[in-house]
Amino acid sequence: MAKDLEPDDVPFEIPEFNEDEFVRKELISFKTTVVLFVYSLIVALITFAYYRYAQNAQDLDAAGFILLVLIAMAFGGLLPFIFRALKINVKHFKRREWIGTMTLHFFFWLGFTLLLSNPPINDNTAPRIDVAVSPDVQGLGHEIFLAAFVADNKALDASQLHFCVLRLDNAPATYDGLSDAQRQGCLPWTQESEQVWAFKWRTESEGTYHYYVQAKDSDGREAHKHGTVTVGNPLPVINGPANDQFTNLNDRIFVRPNASIDNVWSVRYVIGGRPFNMTESKDRPGYWVTDPTFPGWKAGGNAVTIEVVEHPLYLQGYANVAPPPGRHSTGIRNFTVSPGFPDLGTAKEPTPQQARAPNQANTPGFEGVFVVAAVGVALALARRTRNDGRR
Repeated sequence: MAKDLEPDDVPFEIPEFNEDEFVRKELISFKTTVVLFVYSLIVALITFAYYRYAQNAQDLDAAGFILLVLIAMAFGGLLPFIFRALKINVKHFKRREWIGTMTLHFFFWLGFTLLLSNPPINDNTAPRIDVAVSPDVQGLGHEIFLAAFVADNKALDASQLHFCVLRLDNAPATYDGLSDAQRQGCLPWTQESEQVWAFKWRTESEGTYHYYVQAKDSDGREAHKHGTVTVGNPLPVINGPANDQFTNLNDRIFVRPNASIDNVWSVRYVIGGRPFNMTESKDRPGYWVTDPTFPGWKAGGNAVTIEVVEHPLYLQGYANVAPPPGRHSTGIRNFTVSPGFPDLGTAKEPTPQQARAPNQANTPGFEGVFVVAAVGVALALARRTRNDGRR
């Protein structure tokens, strides 16, 4: 059976527990935390009003945010006077306690500022628009696909949501610059999901087509996208052997995609309805090359179509639609392979680089606010625990 320890049995002196002093300091800790919470909310309201109205800003950039932090921490310097005015005795606060108090003030202020800066309280951000075009250079008579992701962190104004594709020579930079007659010529897009609209059409005439996407949110903030699609030969250079006849290993086909195509995945030659990959030329940058040593060729005549295939750029996850397979040449070209061509069809088909993942777009939620709130609560608990350990 264990016996009770006597004061003389321990190698150190046990301080007397002052219950009244413990209760007094606990009440002070509680009062200062409550004051910090309320005061940080007031400071957040002041700094947000300064940011929102005095600066008349639209987005909180890095410089503006640093300025708000400095203002908030300057207000934190008034805390000793506020505690004194409220008759809260903090004479026992040392440097560590004041550092913890200012840190807690910062995180409380940051949490309230994030809440004030986001819906449903406030909306400082214009709608987000992402447009995927596949392809942006297309051969005559083939399909072009466009998809637009349009979203806002609060709400879009459906009456101010506009989509347009037009063939224009002197095109304005925004949808608002189009005339009424031009707007009437805009072809309708289909809504594929809550935030994605799509448009697909088969080209009938060469030229430059302009697309416009414009959106406003419920607070009147505006965003727009403008780009071009070229309808014409996507493979302006197709150099083959003399008289399009292969007689020896020096005879090759060199193909150069249109310079405006920056998303090439592979260039292919199609024989008998089956596509085969060409390989990128090591001697001529920007060109793709093949010859009858690769698969698909046969002695005699070969009806060949050459096409360039791009990486997918559709908005995966937002629309159950896919882009067309690629950009095509102007038509069939006949090549002849002489009998006895060396190593006919013996080379392995080249493997193009791995396709990149389709692009995606996301809008932020309240995760950041919850993280800041959790940090603030953790700091408050840590501050109280530390103060308890010192008593």
